[in-house]
Amino acid sequence: MVAVLVRWGVRGVKRRQGRIITRHVGILYLLPAIILIGLTVGYPIVHIVEMAFGNVNTFGTIMGSNGFQNFSGLWESGFPVVIRNTVIWTLGILIPTVLLSLTMAYSLSLPIRLQPFFRTISIVPWAIPLTIVAIWGSMAFNALYGQVDTVLLDLHLISHRIGWLAYGKTSLPVMILIGIWVSVPFTTLTLLGGIQAIPRDVIEASSIDGARGFSRFSRIVLPLITNSVQLVVLINLAYIFNSFPIIWVMTEGGPAYASATVTTFVYQLAFTDGQFGYAGAAALLAFIVLIGVALGYVALYRKTEGGLL
Repeated sequence: MVAVLVRWGVRGVKRRQGRIITRHVGILYLLPAIILIGLTVGYPIVHIVEMAFGNVNTFGTIMGSNGFQNFSGLWESGFPVVIRNTVIWTLGILIPTVLLSLTMAYSLSLPIRLQPFFRTISIVPWAIPLTIVAIWGSMAFNALYGQVDTVLLDLHLISHRIGWLAYGKTSLPVMILIGIWVSVPFTTLTLLGGIQAIPRDVIEASSIDGARGFSRFSRIVLPLITNSVQLVVLINLAYIFNSFPIIWVMTEGGPAYASATVTTFVYQLAFTDGQFGYAGAAALLAFIVLIGVALGYVALYRKTEGGLL
């Protein structure tokens, strides 16, 4: 009996040692990635914190501590308008993108004619560089020769050409439409992969039970792809929030920050106005807000057990 207990104890110790060694080997394999992330992500964050609380000259050199003066100065330089624009920009693209992509992904998963062709053309907007898309958008909505105004004039929907990009009330919605157009393909492709991962037996069983159309989508498909939906929401949230080329190429955030988001605002403060301290403070606030929103969404998603879309 004593020998059995001894052997059992020795085996338990060996199993624990094996788990410890496996854990350490896993950390060793992850070490290069951790170092790379620390250098490419960790150091810039630390430097942004130093700039946000430092007295930075126009050459980007930190001359000393500046306390919270950089943060207080933001509110006098149009930052509240920028925050409003950023919220409108992010939600205005994110919500329609997810809804349209869900519809397109489910439609492309059905056995329709020319399915490969439609799947291929749905990826085209994603394959075009954002700078090219922004240049095309600037030309299409140009007040003098834009194709959009030409079509609207031919259809007698407007009586004169409109300066779409000259006013904040029209420029931001126009750029949101372009942002949706370039965001839908990736989101659709990701959701389509989630739908195709659903076992065919489940779909066939739902057909036998009489589930058709929207009923099958809402009661069978959607609950099974909630992880994919969560993934695209988080990726699009960070991607849209940090989007730069469309706004900068089309309006540079103007006029007077009327169409600026946090990203273009930080760039203009740093590299146009030379106010690196204000730029660091704005970037730090944006980073904290984005991380907080992402963590809050994940926590709420887990609390509702996947019921939050």
